[in-house]
Amino acid sequence: MKKVNQETFDFYINSFTEQKRNFIVEEKRSFKKLIMRGKTILSVEIKDKKEEKMTKEQRGQFFSLLGQVSKSATKYIIDNNFDVEKVESLCGAVWVNRKKYREMKEGAKFYYVDAAHCFWRIAYLRGYIGEKLYTSMLDKPELKQYRQMALSCIVAPRSRKYIKGGVPLLEIFEDKRLYARIYNNIRFTAYNTMGYCRQELGDSIIAFKTDGLMVQKKGLSKAKKLLTECGFDYKITECFKEDELYFWYDGETKKKM
Repeated sequence: MKKVNQETFDFYINSFTEQKRNFIVEEKRSFKKLIMRGKTILSVEIKDKKEEKMTKEQRGQFFSLLGQVSKSATKYIIDNNFDVEKVESLCGAVWVNRKKYREMKEGAKFYYVDAAHCFWRIAYLRGYIGEKLYTSMLDKPELKQYRQMALSCIVAPRSRKYIKGGVPLLEIFEDKRLYARIYNNIRFTAYNTMGYCRQELGDSIIAFKTDGLMVQKKGLSKAKKLLTECGFDYKITECFKEDELYFWYDGETKKKM
């Protein structure tokens, strides 16, 4: 198999089409293959922006992790007889009490209570990944950014286009609906957890984002208790209001509210 760039790959596709050849084009995420007589003769990889920033070693680590997550998700599906419970989304990923935040004085302190390893933790609690994989990644903080990427990438289907005599014959796609449900269940569990905490915290909550609660001091203890009851460890960071649109996270990073 020869690895080529996109331009060369397209050249061969066009050439074989004009020659009325029989071949298959297979795609999976950022990879494309040209298959003839049952053998892959060419391949091309189109990296997305996140992958472009990875070193060769990091890419190897990411694809290894992706393979492990996919294998775990497949095992879960099989072990549960292809019956994956559907989690309904009860709220959005982000919520802000704009009126409350607007009324706070500039420089006012509040607290960001971050649910540790949120999506990764939910995947473990729901049984989508095993304890060994879950704990092994916690011991590798350098791979933290790849965990959620790996979870989201399990939904990408493999597809094949069959060309006969230079004419498209048919196109088939891998059925990834159960994998998509697993990833949606992870996302929606995170959103629903934050939404539940919002209700319980009453007027002490300022906002929530996918994996964290922003609360005033009077709600800090309860926020910690709620996340613990929901199965999460947490990290607490002091924040300060900059203006109606921004706040300072840990006194160093400016973030949008």
